[in-house]
Amino acid sequence: DFSHLYLAANACGFDYLEAIRQAAPYVRHLHGNDNFGRLGGLYDGLPERIPYGDGDLHLPPGWGTLPHVEALAQLPDYKGLYILELRPRFFDHFPEALKTMRGIVDMASVEGRQT
Repeated sequence: DFSHLYLAANACGFDYLEAIRQAAPYVRHLHGNDNFGRLGGLYDGLPERIPYGDGDLHLPPGWGTLPHVEALAQLPDYKGLYILELRPRFFDHFPEALKTMRGIVDMASVEGRQT
């Protein structure tokens, strides 16, 4: 799960992209969405966390700071599923999120070939 790993990397201080490279041989499917990499903890409910960008927000890709292209580029041979996980409150943005995610996948495949 790219977004959970992003939160953990920032909270625990390890290299996000290196963790993906290390996990690459074991990855069988991907879960993705966006967040700001801040674990949070000040607010319990999603409505309170969204304005502050805290926690596992399940935002549409491109709405947060997760480096999607760079993350996917760490998996140049990946052939599995990519599950786009959005919170119900963002379902109206699903067509936009899908289009964005397809663009990210295309950019990552180009970047993965260059590295």
